[in-house]
Amino acid sequence: MFLKRVIYERGIPFEIKEPKPSKELLEALEEGKQIIEDIKSGKRTGYTDVHQMFQDILKEED
Repeated sequence: MFLKRVIYERGIPFEIKEPKPSKELLEALEEGKQIIEDIKSGKRTGYTDVHQMFQDILKEED
């Protein structure tokens, strides 16, 4: 069916365009950038090991 439409329309039978990012997505991307900068500057703790993260969380509960 798809190929028949391609032949009939002499091209892809739907429009291809880059979606516009939502306001929420742009805000989340900015927040992610800020988190990365905070980790690099030492304002936040970043983890590459989930076990270390849980050890720190459990230390905070004491």
